Amino acid sequence: MNEAQKIPVNRCFGGQSPPEQQAKEEKVKKLLLTASQRKMANNAIRTLVNERHCRLSALLEMMELWVAHKRLSLFVFEVLIERVEGQRSRHELKFDEIVELEKAKASPVRQLNQ
Repeated sequence: MNEAQKIPVNRCFGGQSPPEQQAKEEKVKKLLLTASQRKMANNAIRTLVNERHCRLSALLEMMELWVAHKRLSLFVFEVLIERVEGQRSRHELKFDEIVELEKAKASPVRQLNQ
């Protein structure tokens, strides 16, 4: 039997690879984890918008309370803030919605976890 046949190596992750290759693998794993978390967060936000029949900016105050009571993760709250900031950059928000956004960005729940 050949030496290469004795040692099974996963070509994607693991095995006997140099440290720079292992660093790349860790980076890829983190990106895949973040992408899956972002997908779940977007699904949760979409579900809440459909259930409540409201705009994204109206969810900010509710979500802040849910994160404080550990009903939702902070990552979902962060993704919602990013999405509302996107609406702000497209000039789709009213003045009171902008105020709610700034309150959410400065919320103690968000500050404690950063």
